[in-house]
Order: sequence, then C-alpha cells, then structure tokens
Amino acid sequence: DLMHSRVDGVVVSESVVDHKVHCQSSTLRKSKRIPNLHSYHGTIQSYESDFDIGVSLHACGEASDWVLRKCLERRASWVVCSCCCGKLRRDASNPYVFQSTGANEKQVTYPQSKTFASLGGGNNKVHTITAEDFDEVAKVSDYSQLGDIRQPKNACRRAAKSLVEWDRL
Repeated sequence: DLMHSRVDGVVVSESVVDHKVHCQSSTLRKSKRIPNLHSYHGTIQSYESDFDIGVSLHACGEASDWVLRKCLERRASWVVCSCCCGKLRRDASNPYVFQSTGANEKQVTYPQSKTFASLGGGNNKVHTITAEDFDEVAKVSDYSQLGDIRQPKNACRRAAKSLVEWDRL
C-alpha cells in the first residue's frame, strides 16, 4: 500500500484536504489506521503545508482550478481529474463551498485565460468570449454518460469539455 510505503528510500506521507465535515470525519477514522496519513479540514486555498505532488479526484467545479493554482504556487507536480464543469457557470451553486457551508461564493472568474477569452472567429475576426458565453460552454461540457459520449452526436460536448479544460491551463 503506497500510503505507508517507502519509494526509493523516501517515506511517503499523504495529506487529505477537504472542506466538507462528513468527508473529513471519514478521513480521520482512516488516518488512525494508516500511518503517515494526515487530515486537514479547510479549503485548498488555506492549505499551507509544502508538498511535491497534488492529486485531486472529483474536485467539483472550481475546486479543480484551486488545486492547479495551489500546485503551481508550491511548484508541485499535479494530477487533476476534474468534474462537474457545468457547475462553473455563474448561476450554478459552487459545490466546493455550497455543500460544506451553504454559501455560494465563487472565487474564480471565467474564462480564465486571455487565449480562451479571445478565440479567433471566422475570416480572422476576433470574437471575445464573455462570461455568458463561457456559461454556455460549461453547461454543454458537463456530460458523463460514458456509453454515449463517443457518439458523433456528442462531438460538441467533447469539444466544449476540451475548451473548459484548456482554459484551466
């Protein structure tokens, strides 16, 4: 089990950062059984410990963006499995905050990148991607029916998902 093994003579230590109390309770129970597993209750933004690799699974909505920002800040490598891109819309509840506090305070403005915000239009005309445009792209990109995703009719959804992820970089 990598949670408490040695890799090339280096002790592996794991920290779990979660803002939701019920998830934190589960982690605390597991941390008593797994050496080198530490738990931090709070936001990704407020996590101040150093780390070398950031891994996020199902980091809903803008939480994926905060993981990327924290990894860049700490100069850490990262693996991010984002999800729930539709929740990036301005009118959607921010699940990262909403599920744990009931608040809906978005802290990331989309689109993030200048490149995405000024995608080229036809005939070399530049079309500025507005927040409203991004909302629509995020809505279309939020698709997870695996058996149906590769169908030609869903090419637009795949393209939208790629655009949302591209904007994160």
